Amino acid sequence: MAKILIVDDEVQIRELLRKVFVAEGYRVTTVPSADQALGIIFQESFDLIILDIELAGASGLDVLKEIRKHNAKFPVVIYSGCMTPEVEKEAMAAGATEVLKKDIGVSLLAKQIGQIIHARDRIADGLYLRKEPPILIVDDSENGRCLLKGFFMGKGYKVLEAQNGSEALDLARDNKIAVGLLDIEMPG
Repeated sequence: MAKILIVDDEVQIRELLRKVFVAEGYRVTTVPSADQALGIIFQESFDLIILDIELAGASGLDVLKEIRKHNAKFPVVIYSGCMTPEVEKEAMAAGATEVLKKDIGVSLLAKQIGQIIHARDRIADGLYLRKEPPILIVDDSENGRCLLKGFFMGKGYKVLEAQNGSEALDLARDNKIAVGLLDIEMPG
């Protein structure tokens, strides 16, 4: 049974995620602050950490950077409501295994986390994330993006996503992209 640490300063989010992941069969610990997260991460063993960016004290990105100083291969998922392409890029550069927006449903979040935990042995061996540049998925349908993202992540690819052409162009300018999968009909 995998053990998950949830770090979020919003008690309602922590409790909702705890309930969802306990129902999925995981052991779950929750903490509200960066300081508490850093205190527990190095004392207990976790299979995955779900980390918000905005925390009391240090930011979630600071926590991620501290984790990477001690354990470069440990799966850390950034799950935040304040996601911008710049923050996503910074989180990936800091070593996030995945970056997800809080506006995705908890069932999709649970599916993504399940895939990452299932692949954690490959992550630890450095086989999960391929060395190629990421795949860019552009679709105004969140479900379409999540479906493709889950498929390609399961195959070991890094994935960036955009919900419209403007976001896609920004990501393409700032990142080397291996391939882009584009929806034809999108607003804008």
